[in-house]
Amino acid sequence: MTFGNIKANAKAWLFFSPTSRPRKVLKQKLIILKNYLNNNPKLKRKLLNILEYIPSVKHRLQRIGNIEQKQVIMNIPKNENDLSLYAQEIYQQLQVQIKQHKGLIK
Repeated sequence: MTFGNIKANAKAWLFFSPTSRPRKVLKQKLIILKNYLNNNPKLKRKLLNILEYIPSVKHRLQRIGNIEQKQVIMNIPKNENDLSLYAQEIYQQLQVQIKQHKGLIK
């Protein structure tokens, strides 16, 4: 491996690896900029008008910071009676196995 290869590989890692620090910093700065623009609608509107002429950049910028946070709403039953019949059966079997494992039932 020559010095030129090492230099080229290091440069490629810095600029193209998703985990490289420059990319992370740039992404953080773009997210900060996006939040700033969301708080300044006039500036946002002007920038969007300019980006109409560069749709690929516009779509790329729209994707930055759009992390879909799916909220999982879990209905946790308060007691055994809130479970379905099948779930109650499984629950009872688990309780018996836990007691057997602890040595409470033989």
